[in-house]
Amino acid sequence: MYRFNVVNFSMLDALEKLYVSKTWPLFALILIFSVLWPYLKIFLIFYCWVSPPGCLGSKHRGSTLISLDMLGKTSLVDIYVILMFVIAFK
Repeated sequence: MYRFNVVNFSMLDALEKLYVSKTWPLFALILIFSVLWPYLKIFLIFYCWVSPPGCLGSKHRGSTLISLDMLGKTSLVDIYVILMFVIAFK
């Protein structure tokens, strides 16, 4: 019977390998765009949703949400980064 070798591949595992190999620019890019930015984006959208009008005016709220919408398109970078890792480590 043939057994397949399954490779455990996670974002944290990839970040650890990049950190150990001292590839700082790639480590920083992946950390920012794949780990920190999605959570920061969700937090900012939540803040815009629940903040009272006295704290965040409707004009500022609208411009913040439009900016987050435009910058949110960078979240697709995650897919390309993971795809490149799969291709590189294959």
